[in-house]
Amino acid sequence: MRQTTMLDWQNPAWLFSLFAIGPIWWLHRRALMNETVHVSAAFLWASTIPMAEEKKQRAPADSMWLLRAALFSCLMIALANPFLISPERAAARSPATVIGDVSAKDEIALTQLSVRRSSHESDSWNGNLLINSTAQQSMTVPLTIRLKDHVIASTTVQLDPMKTTLYGFTFPNSALGDMLSAQVTSPDARTENDQLQLETSALLPVTTRIAGDCSTYMHAALRSVPGLVVTTTPNNPGVAVICGDASIPVGIATLILHNTDLETSMIAGSVQWRKQDLGFSDLELGSFAVPNVLPQSLPGSPVLTTDNRTLVTVENTLPRRVHVWFDVQQKSLALTPQYPILVNQLVSLALAQDQSDSVAYVNRPHELTALTPARSSTQAPNAQATAQHTTALAPWLIAFAGLLLILDGLWHVRRMQRRD
Repeated sequence: MRQTTMLDWQNPAWLFSLFAIGPIWWLHRRALMNETVHVSAAFLWASTIPMAEEKKQRAPADSMWLLRAALFSCLMIALANPFLISPERAAARSPATVIGDVSAKDEIALTQLSVRRSSHESDSWNGNLLINSTAQQSMTVPLTIRLKDHVIASTTVQLDPMKTTLYGFTFPNSALGDMLSAQVTSPDARTENDQLQLETSALLPVTTRIAGDCSTYMHAALRSVPGLVVTTTPNNPGVAVICGDASIPVGIATLILHNTDLETSMIAGSVQWRKQDLGFSDLELGSFAVPNVLPQSLPGSPVLTTDNRTLVTVENTLPRRVHVWFDVQQKSLALTPQYPILVNQLVSLALAQDQSDSVAYVNRPHELTALTPARSSTQAPNAQATAQHTTALAPWLIAFAGLLLILDGLWHVRRMQRRD
């Protein structure tokens, strides 16, 4: 079957403005043409007026009205936004591979896979999968989520047309450390967007070594920090917590609690975090103990202060060292509800990541636009699918109108030169 190029309009209502061509013609014939009357003296001119009035007649329309009518028409037709629709032949398809409506673009795509710690269960993780559909109709697709060889979910997902579907799942802590993969079986021809993989090893618990004279309150607070595993062995710890004068390890993130045995005094006031370093909200500690004497030069940059005193400094080395210059193990402070939050923030500062909400994700962009699907029924094996190609005509019309405007200007200048 032969297919031809067709003309279509996006805003055809502008075509009604072409009726204004009539008034354009009328405005170009308003001038009255008089017969020339010769007089021998200027004072005799007045006597010729009645003779001129008798011979007065309507002048024919100025021929330039055609140029200006064409200029006006080009602009109005351009506003109607005409375009040509021409068919394009696509690759041949077998009837066995074409089912229902198949778009010229990818219809199903996994766009994001994310994992974060569960807020309801301490030993579980919550995962979210985003599935984009650019199909024109609803469809059901099989979905499989695996963590290495362990199948977390195997189900079917109902996808609404031209929308994004969120699928949630849960898996235990013990499954962390392997590659998490999600895959759908979609009916479209493209398969590269049907799978996403996420490395979960970064979410494994951080091994924490405690050294020195740390109180039971500090031990309990560290065990309450999400994502930390407290150990007494020095084998590959992720972060070290040093209390008092214990030796400071090298090559690992370290939280150092200074001056726990020195003479202190109680102060009260609101502490201020430097948010550009931490990103935490202000924390009200109430009354807490500070040493009466501090070293004259503190290592690192202050990140927690109150009035004119520095409470916490950070050495921006790799890995980091965090120095605490007040008695963070004081009993009256350790029994407050904000104490675990304070310890969590100090550990997060040493690790340079927020331990209260560990998140890992991978995503890919995917447009929610698709060409109009081509309806395919039972075709012959050598039949070819067709797609529509559009060509806008408005830019060409505007360019032609600009050319006519230049010609009109040149004609006006030439006429003025002739009069002079």
